[in-house]
Amino acid sequence: IIFLVTIGHNKSGEIGIDDVTFIDGECPYTGTTDFEDGFDVFHNVYSNDFNWVIASPSDGIFVWLPATDFSSNSKDGHFAVVSFNFSHSAGSKAELWGPLSPEMYDYCTTFSFYVHGSDPGVLNVTFVDFLEKSRVVVWSYSPTSANKDSRIDAQLPHVYASKFYVSIYQTFLKYGVF
Repeated sequence: IIFLVTIGHNKSGEIGIDDVTFIDGECPYTGTTDFEDGFDVFHNVYSNDFNWVIASPSDGIFVWLPATDFSSNSKDGHFAVVSFNFSHSAGSKAELWGPLSPEMYDYCTTFSFYVHGSDPGVLNVTFVDFLEKSRVVVWSYSPTSANKDSRIDAQLPHVYASKFYVSIYQTFLKYGVF
């Protein structure tokens, strides 16, 4: 799994994720990475332009962070957050990588996210086949709302058969902000 944020033209905003789950089989499935104890199985790609951080609503640092954590409903819960501002140029990227997963034919992935801004771009979920060097978008979200907190529960089948897959959560920002 890779979470990828690419900054667009309006260079001020945040995007955050929480409660990422993935499992071979049917939805629902509870708990995998809630970021309460750090990044768990995820890690930053430090060669990128800026990094994901762990943040809590009680920190008071991030402007648009939801008032409470999605899973604990507490202001002391944590999110993985990308916050960008005018010191970052359009096209800057931040990736958060998870582990490789073995081939799965029925795959359930869930995650919570928040997004802020007008016309912020597109959020894609893409499966990648490293052996075939191919990608397929299996879910896409084009928000128009300025303030959006949401939970995604999607049954996402793998459409190609080979040894390993990862998911890419890709955010392209156009004119708005997250």
